[in-house]
Amino acid sequence: MEILLNLRNAVVRALILLVCIAFMQAVAGDISQSRKQFTSRPWESGQKMFYSDPYWRGGDCASTVDLGDGRVLWLFADSYIGVKPPYRRDHCCVEMIRNCMGIQTGYDLSTADFTVYWPGTKDNPKAFFPAEDTSWFWPGNGIRIDDILIVFLMRVCASDSGLGFMTCGHAAFLISDIDGDPGEWSISRLQLPDNPFGIMLGAATIFEPPYLYAFSLKEPGDHSMYLARWYADSVLMGTTQAIEWWTGDSSGWVSDLRLTFEPAVLFPDGETEFSVVYDARTDQYLAIQTVGFGATDVMMRTSPALTGPWSALQLVYEPPEKSKPKVMMYGAKAHPELIGADLIITYNTNAPEEFIIQDTTLYYPRLVRVDWSD
Repeated sequence: MEILLNLRNAVVRALILLVCIAFMQAVAGDISQSRKQFTSRPWESGQKMFYSDPYWRGGDCASTVDLGDGRVLWLFADSYIGVKPPYRRDHCCVEMIRNCMGIQTGYDLSTADFTVYWPGTKDNPKAFFPAEDTSWFWPGNGIRIDDILIVFLMRVCASDSGLGFMTCGHAAFLISDIDGDPGEWSISRLQLPDNPFGIMLGAATIFEPPYLYAFSLKEPGDHSMYLARWYADSVLMGTTQAIEWWTGDSSGWVSDLRLTFEPAVLFPDGETEFSVVYDARTDQYLAIQTVGFGATDVMMRTSPALTGPWSALQLVYEPPEKSKPKVMMYGAKAHPELIGADLIITYNTNAPEEFIIQDTTLYYPRLVRVDWSD
């Protein structure tokens, strides 16, 4: 009997060991996948597209939306518009508007056509999304669902501290008739629900039927990242009150009406400008952002699911502009609809005005090509 008992215990221990080994191999596989090797390099031949519009002289934000049929929408924030010949970026010849839109025709930037749109006239340009009282709008992310374009924006107010501005809310718009030029689009305001947690909705968006997911963060605040969702059909009908928040594995998705506690933090150190995309090659979600202030790096975190767990940040690309004095880098985003590499990323460069006038490579989105290793 004792021999049988010892044999049974040995078998149990062996089974437990095999399970542990299998578990460790699975975890190691996940880690290997999330840390899959890649190469990243600048894309100069694609960069030339941004210089092709004769009047747009640079801008930041640089989010994209695939409009279909080879058309890509670019959402820009503060942009220099040429208003007088020779339309160069100088006090004589440009004005700045708070936001505008570009249409790229062709998914390859190295061969695509590019036109930027804004309302107003050539000598008096206006923001595509007009200001409210003394505040203004900077685009966040947009997404196309069926024949409707949804654009999330930051509401920005002047401030006596920091860089002279601060976010003071959020907004969203529904846009139809998007197969024509932006000047012909029909635009209506989408009222976003208030929340008591100071969370700004729509820093990044993903549509996975039947839900529209919105990565959202505390801003102003510590940039903790949260996840909300709606049934997409309700949003297309102009209804956003039926919002749900991810509250963690134990309680899952909770309706805003039943939420009595703060939603779960996906990760603590997000950015107001970033992107989340699904990458089929690695079968995971990628969150792209910059980290730091000023001389920053382009970073990435990964996850097998939108709700996490999200990995630690890893370096994707070190911008060469870090060596230039007083140049800031920010707002890194992925653009999965573009072709030319496994993944195309942009980041923004900025500097004091005298530097921007002298160095015309600044204040245009900078392109990075990322290719996974076999």
